[in-house]
Amino acid sequence: MNNDEKRIVIEMQSIIDLILEEQNTYAIDRNLMFKLNELFNKYDKDFDNDFIVSYLNFIETFSMFFDMLIEKIKEYELDILDEQTALDDCFFVFNFNEFNEKEVLMPYKDMIESIKEMFPKNILLQGSIFFMHLNTLLRRYKFKNNKIRIVDKNIVISIDYADRIIYFREEYITNFRHELEEGIRTGVFIDDREINNYVREEIYNLENELDI
Repeated sequence: MNNDEKRIVIEMQSIIDLILEEQNTYAIDRNLMFKLNELFNKYDKDFDNDFIVSYLNFIETFSMFFDMLIEKIKEYELDILDEQTALDDCFFVFNFNEFNEKEVLMPYKDMIESIKEMFPKNILLQGSIFFMHLNTLLRRYKFKNNKIRIVDKNIVISIDYADRIIYFREEYITNFRHELEEGIRTGVFIDDREINNYVREEIYNLENELDI
């Protein structure tokens, strides 16, 4: 990534931070648009009017795409909890080309066209900026083990949908050990059902916090 691309990435991160400063969605109302315009004016070397139009179109479709995606990921996560299956190699994978091929992704193909209009012929920036928007929100949901790669000039995204189960399981075990050390617990046996219930409750609490 050259210096110009690095500058754009930093500027885009500022825009993402502004949008998500007081909310957990990429919704843009009138007041937020005023603030965004100030940033766009500040970064006018990189973001002209055509870029801004494409970006707003991107954001509008991205928000709908993310709503669909997070529900799909949570379905897979729930299957793990219900069936108590292994937590390794649990990746939801999609690529840019599939938005023209898969029925579930086709309603959001305009989002990919918009990101391409924002950074014509620059696959690296297209993928990086898309992933920044996606990963910033996913991390709030405690899905942090996400990856992006370029395969044959196609952007490929991988999301680990077991990640927050692992996170809350480890949190439970840490708390369990502390309670043993403090004498709150006397038995050293860890009940899998208790862990499962703890994970479900923490996920439920997190989801409620994110809805605020």
